[in-house]
Amino acid sequence: MSFETAILVDRGLLSRARAELGADFVRILGYFKEDGIKSLAAIEDAVRAGNAAAMVMPAHTLKGEARQFGAGALSDLAEKIEDYARFCLERHETPEEVISDVVALRQLF
Repeated sequence: MSFETAILVDRGLLSRARAELGADFVRILGYFKEDGIKSLAAIEDAVRAGNAAAMVMPAHTLKGEARQFGAGALSDLAEKIEDYARFCLERHETPEEVISDVVALRQLF
């Protein structure tokens, strides 16, 4: 399933996050936006530099934050990028094969 046909936000999970966070929901959602922009930039910079190690933490962060707000497709793609970056580290390879996923990540965000 491509992200074009995926459900981008699970409304049930988003509603649950809204209920759990209460009055803090809007503020924390704003943090997600700010952190997400930073994570995306870090992932893009790392893939351009061929630095798999620098991709791991921002992809991991984006994965968890997206999942919290019900953005499953975004979270799944960030997880794929994180896993691939870890694979590259183990094999001492550069992350060129994930470039198209990194491009798609920004589109999902």
